[in-house]
Amino acid sequence: MLHLLAFLALAVASDTVDFGRVGQGVMDVETLVQVNTAVEILAKAEFDFPEAAQRLWEVNDGLPQPDDKRFAPEAIQFMMSTPQPPPEYAGPSPWQAGLVGSRQCKCLAYLATGPEKARKDVARLCVVQALRLEWLLPVSTSEQDRGFFAAVGSLGFTGGVIYQHSEMGTVLHEMSAQAVRTATRLLAPWSEGTGDAYCQAAQALLEAAPVPEAVLAPSHELDVFFDQINLEHPDMARVARHIKLRNARAAKATYIVALSGRFGQREDWPDVRPDRTVNVAEADDLCRNVFALRSDGYTRQDFGKEVDWTFLAEGDPTGCACLNAHRWANVLLNAYKATHDEKYAYHLSRLFLSWKDSSPVPCGRSEAPWSLPETGSRAGQIFPSILMGLADHPRFERDGLFPMAQSMLEHGRYLMTHASQDGAALQIEASGLATIALMFPEFKLAKSFYRAALNRLARANALAFLPDGMHVSCSPMHQVNVIKAIGAMHALATATSWPIPDSVTASYLSALGALAYLTYPNQHLPLFNDAGPFPPTVHGIFDVALHVAERDAFAWFASGGTQGKPPLRCSHDFPDAGYCVMRDEWRPDGSVFLFDAGRLGAERPHEDKLSFTFFAGGRELIGDAGFYACGYDAWAPYWWGSWSHNVILVDGLGQHRALDGEEIVPDPDRRFIIGDGFDFAEGWYRGPYSSRAAQVRRSVRNAGENEPLRGIAHQRCVLFIDGAYVVVCDRVLGVDCHTLELLFHLAPVVNDDATGEDGRPHVRAVSLDIEDDGAVITREEDVANVAILPAQSDGIEVTSHIGTQSPVRGWYSLYGRLPSPEVVYTCRTQLPKTFQTVIQPLPPGSDTVPMAARAVEVECPDSQACAGLRCGDDLFLLSYTGTAEITCEDVRFAGTALLIRRNASGRATLAHMVDGKRLELAGKKCTPSRSPFPVSR
Repeated sequence: MLHLLAFLALAVASDTVDFGRVGQGVMDVETLVQVNTAVEILAKAEFDFPEAAQRLWEVNDGLPQPDDKRFAPEAIQFMMSTPQPPPEYAGPSPWQAGLVGSRQCKCLAYLATGPEKARKDVARLCVVQALRLEWLLPVSTSEQDRGFFAAVGSLGFTGGVIYQHSEMGTVLHEMSAQAVRTATRLLAPWSEGTGDAYCQAAQALLEAAPVPEAVLAPSHELDVFFDQINLEHPDMARVARHIKLRNARAAKATYIVALSGRFGQREDWPDVRPDRTVNVAEADDLCRNVFALRSDGYTRQDFGKEVDWTFLAEGDPTGCACLNAHRWANVLLNAYKATHDEKYAYHLSRLFLSWKDSSPVPCGRSEAPWSLPETGSRAGQIFPSILMGLADHPRFERDGLFPMAQSMLEHGRYLMTHASQDGAALQIEASGLATIALMFPEFKLAKSFYRAALNRLARANALAFLPDGMHVSCSPMHQVNVIKAIGAMHALATATSWPIPDSVTASYLSALGALAYLTYPNQHLPLFNDAGPFPPTVHGIFDVALHVAERDAFAWFASGGTQGKPPLRCSHDFPDAGYCVMRDEWRPDGSVFLFDAGRLGAERPHEDKLSFTFFAGGRELIGDAGFYACGYDAWAPYWWGSWSHNVILVDGLGQHRALDGEEIVPDPDRRFIIGDGFDFAEGWYRGPYSSRAAQVRRSVRNAGENEPLRGIAHQRCVLFIDGAYVVVCDRVLGVDCHTLELLFHLAPVVNDDATGEDGRPHVRAVSLDIEDDGAVITREEDVANVAILPAQSDGIEVTSHIGTQSPVRGWYSLYGRLPSPEVVYTCRTQLPKTFQTVIQPLPPGSDTVPMAARAVEVECPDSQACAGLRCGDDLFLLSYTGTAEITCEDVRFAGTALLIRRNASGRATLAHMVDGKRLELAGKKCTPSRSPFPVSR
């Protein structure tokens, strides 16, 4: 027995949370006893293995044929010599789902033939493999090949055999039933009307170990629900007495009291609401069944007497998902907490019951109202917030508490069976599944939920987070959504003393650190990549993080700067994502310039390499237009293409990186140097340019309508000087004449104090002037302004698009689809061509005068690509080609970039160099006062 328990602890732990280090609460003695019982059942049970299933065996799965005399010894050897990789590992391994399924079929065939030799050892391998398939199989369904069908069939067959021979009412009995559910549901889409031999073999395995149909079908019967409850759980003693007396109604009443007491102890639970904003206007609308569907678009829908939970907003296919993510419940909960008006609690309960009654859990994988990410979000953040906020509220306790407990069990079984393959969706789903176990530990499947969830989450994090902490989507919105999901789960696990793998904690903290550096002073985030029309914010995120780790930076963000300390560095490098964050200070009116010089990103990426955003004076001045709705309509190329970003178009064409295949990460052309008051970044775009029709998401469809333009390269260098201004230097390389368009998207003015009838802030386009010298200056009396100052204007036309639809130009996705100025500098020119532009933040007022910015002549014998410009009293010199000898006025410099600041009398008071070798002023050698230095990883 000791050998068996030790082996199982080792084998199962290697496949789940590391129980030796952080998982004692998951893999406890009770679970070991269940696993031991499963081994005994498989070793002693008599069953037939379908002959048709032999075709599911692989030759290279690590085991010989079941009738081979070496089978049992080699199975034992395999167990002892081939440890399972950690869940984070997703590369080639003997423990991939398909190979596990193949070995499982062989082991089951061996046990079915009746050899006495080493039956327990082979059964032991069966149990370990079934536990791995339990969490891994749903995330490994992208290929419906022999391995997939072997995994599905063998998991269902194993579960069926154990179910038939295990004691009713035990945790093991329910665990085996769940294995059959998972297999049956995953096989269902492929089993009807298919002639695939592998699919038929898997179906034969399920039919060979059948379970009652009632086990597979959802049910709202009280008796069925309490069959899923572990009555030996300490909280369930009184419930158990009523169940033994077969008094389900009394058991229900007692269970409600237990839940009300558990969740009513608010000091024991962290506040995990995904959004703490109080919007009474929107809450009042919801009381009348008027919903603000805020997702990839915005729709205000009046449903009248009954809500249609399958509603699909025209032009926004995500509206239904938004409706069923239950953001509305958070709005009502916040309004109730702020006002204590009973109507909000009443209508929250009413709407939840309406949703539950009209949205039964489906038998198979479904879209809204049971699309997977929304299901995970409900279970992981919305429902827990409601339970902790209203469990002891008389009306909700009476009407909604038990139905929500039923729904959480349904959510758990659904998320256990179905999962996305990777990305933000899987991270949210896994976090939600784990949260169900934390909130309802009395569910018989609670530990199975938790074990599967943490394994999937560890795997998803390893694939979804880059080494620098950014999400592979390179989307701050996805970063926020994932951090909210993981943070809520982690905080609840900490509060309830459930273990968390070290890798999950490390990924979460790393992602939080990345998010901190991306955050604007107003706690909003830029709309890079997949974001909009509601700007992501960090409000509440760091409050939750403090339940996981007490750090000064978390306290500083959570308190709005009144407690703790901000991060030590202001600027930050993201070498893997490619973002360069340039910040002058951690203060409310600080300046932040975000430069995107890296990868395309996953999950609805935008063609925006070398784009940027600029925040100063309390608001975003130049921004990313984001995206609005995600349909394939005439607007899609604008949002996802280069036209809505601050980049350069060539002959009217935008970037199209998808045509060039995989990118090199980190980008070898990119560099970022952080100095004291002077940051320098450089990036390149060397890919093809194509038309709008070819540029929807990462698709290459219609690309043949216009051959992509190749042989053009765009280099952009950015210099951030003390937050006072930014110099953006562009060089376009190529041959022949081309039309170049340099784009700047001016951010709208947001008035949070003035809201519409639905509570949305008032947003409008900024006012601007275009000067004769090509300068563009916004003219706002009450908010910060910005000046775009071209250093040269000869041969360049400046225009401003705002709200045109043919073509789509000059739009912004912010609380809706908003016309907003797109400033365009256009020229027809022979390549190569350079542009130098100064961007200066200005205070409020219509008469503010920006600095003078003009090009100056330079001599650069070692390079044909040097530039010089005067920025007020500052002189800036740049060599686009790296270190070069540059002479300008009384300055001789050897290096890549130089900034010299002079006082009113013309005396040099400060100098910064990049790659500086030598500096002479008026013939005298000088030492720079401060030099930028590279940031170490």
